[in-house]
Amino acid sequence: MGFQLPPLLEKLWTEVGNGGFGPGYGLFGVDSENASEISMSIPNVYLQSVADDSYDWPKKLVMICEWGCGNFSAIDCSAIDGEVVDLFDDLERKAKGCTFAQWMEDWVNGVDLWTRDFGKLGPDPAGTGA
Repeated sequence: MGFQLPPLLEKLWTEVGNGGFGPGYGLFGVDSENASEISMSIPNVYLQSVADDSYDWPKKLVMICEWGCGNFSAIDCSAIDGEVVDLFDDLERKAKGCTFAQWMEDWVNGVDLWTRDFGKLGPDPAGTGA
């Protein structure tokens, strides 16, 4: 990808697991060999995002998990801590104003990220209790 990902994300991959855990339907894995879904590995999703110039995809914006119904969370890697960005089904992007580490800490502490980050868009597809 040619740029640094947030240190916490790298630590989670090396010390916890290759995706499948975390907010939404779980963080995407780093490689397709062990990732829960081959097409949803970080490198594959990133390459698909930047391949189509019609999306005007920022080069350091990396999708990290899916919530269902075309909603995703991403990290803006233009800063080392990575700001979390919500992506809606119409490709609208909305910065959360928190780092990846803060976002993961909220998830660990039981914060309902679906409701907080996406509002009441309908049933909670990730089963987080919204």
